[in-house]
Amino acid sequence: MPSTPIRSHRLKTTLSNHACKSAAPVVFATALLAASAGVHAHTFCVSTATQLQNALTDSSDGGMYVGEVNQIKVVKGTYKTGAATGNGPFHYSNLSGVGYFDLQGGWNAGCNQRTQKAALTVLDGDNATRVLHLRQVANELDVSSFTIQNGQTNQIGAGLAINDGSGDNSQVVVTGNIIRDNHTSNSAGGIFASSATSYVDVYNNLITGNSADAGDGAGEVLAHIGSVEHNTVSRNTTTATGETGGLYFSSSSNGFVDYNIFWNNTNAGIYLGSSAVQLDYNDIGMHGGSNPFTFTGDVSVDPGFVDAAGGNFHLTADSPLLGAMAVDGEYQSVDPDGNANTLASYGKTDAGAYNETVFKDGFDGG
Repeated sequence: MPSTPIRSHRLKTTLSNHACKSAAPVVFATALLAASAGVHAHTFCVSTATQLQNALTDSSDGGMYVGEVNQIKVVKGTYKTGAATGNGPFHYSNLSGVGYFDLQGGWNAGCNQRTQKAALTVLDGDNATRVLHLRQVANELDVSSFTIQNGQTNQIGAGLAINDGSGDNSQVVVTGNIIRDNHTSNSAGGIFASSATSYVDVYNNLITGNSADAGDGAGEVLAHIGSVEHNTVSRNTTTATGETGGLYFSSSSNGFVDYNIFWNNTNAGIYLGSSAVQLDYNDIGMHGGSNPFTFTGDVSVDPGFVDAAGGNFHLTADSPLLGAMAVDGEYQSVDPDGNANTLASYGKTDAGAYNETVFKDGFDGG
């Protein structure tokens, strides 16, 4: 029997009988502080597909800024793979073991103001390639506030593929994105994110309309310590008999799956590849794989999406998931609309990717 999962200090700090989590940018901010102590930092502002790929290349092995604290600010707009990417995905690879990487959508033309709304910055595979392929062996890699769509491949991770090579063990943070309508003839249609020795944190993402012929239509998250929280995973599919259209999650040490909606996927919405997982306060249509080590507050109810068929996965005013989940150390992050969730030691939160309720607790009733 695995030991009881304990979150790292990076994910959770106990306060009395309740807990709160640090925000996703904290580790990257630490990297920026390190830069001031001798590690170089470089910030890119890009507004075309060619500029984006050039910034990724310059940050990669062989590039002039490899091994630095690299932050790419992507101006609002649509960026398609094709000639700019060598007819492959947008790609980055840092196998040197040094450097931090942060890819951010939502910036204005001068990259001095950011609107963290995923719909404003679109990375598009044009139904011809994977969309975004990132590799890093150490330190941290962050992706936030993009729509990642229309990937098509025979490889894993048609939409977003992070650390799919041996030894790719950086920390990974994926937050506030829409990952939709990607397809692979392999497995992991929407997202593949992995780290055998570190953290993989997937927060406040909408993952929908993805498909994988070999299973795991929504994607796969494989981690030493993994956390999947406040995501909406819906309408993902596979044609493989007995396989999962939803999300495959496995943690070799400690895993946390909290405040998510897994609804209307082929077979299981969440499939656990290991039992060292806490499965708390989720809405789950069907669960597959291993039994979690612990589970608390999970439900199986129609979420009450505004218009799932039309792509609107916000919750209606009478949804049973509004303010319904007890807060147990929420990880503060920004949803696909740019709204921050409440970080409260007491109170309740919404399930799913979107922060519909500004604040709700047992006293004010929302």
